[in-house]
Amino acid sequence: MTVILEHDQTLVQQTLKGEKNAFKRLIERYSKLIYNHIYRMSGSWEMADELTQEVFVKVYQKLDTFDSTKPFKPWLMRIASNTTLSEFRKRSKVVSLDALKENGYWKEPNSAPDTSALVETRLSTQAVLMLMQSLEAKYREVLLLRYKEELSYEEIADAMNTPVNTVRTWLKRGRDRLKKEMAKQNKRIVSP
Repeated sequence: MTVILEHDQTLVQQTLKGEKNAFKRLIERYSKLIYNHIYRMSGSWEMADELTQEVFVKVYQKLDTFDSTKPFKPWLMRIASNTTLSEFRKRSKVVSLDALKENGYWKEPNSAPDTSALVETRLSTQAVLMLMQSLEAKYREVLLLRYKEELSYEEIADAMNTPVNTVRTWLKRGRDRLKKEMAKQNKRIVSP
């Protein structure tokens, strides 16, 4: 038995015609992606849960503005990113590494590592995501869209409503700043 997935554009058109099950299928298809994207941007499960619902309400309300000649996923990601950034502005709260450590998201090694062990050890994906919290929102977002969501430069540009060259610049700057943050963190661990 093979399952044939309907194209996003077909589900959008069916939703616009009043078929509620079509929108339900879009939610089922993308809710985990949106939830994870918001969590990676915010570092908060609660915010991800709350905003995922808000994103789909906005999507439903704005569905008639979707350009069906373009892919649905970048459009959806743009709404998720903008909703998250708006919430950041409302809350005006930056998550610090100290706060992450207090909440158990960041773990210090039990004993002081020797330099050779440190060189051989790579930061886990979770640790990198936590370090990304110190980056400006635009750099964090573009890095997540590229490396976690695996969107192309063009899809990122569409999702962020930004020119492709700006996306390239932000990716380079984001990677450079993340490397600096990783170097700072490694220096703190090695320093007595």
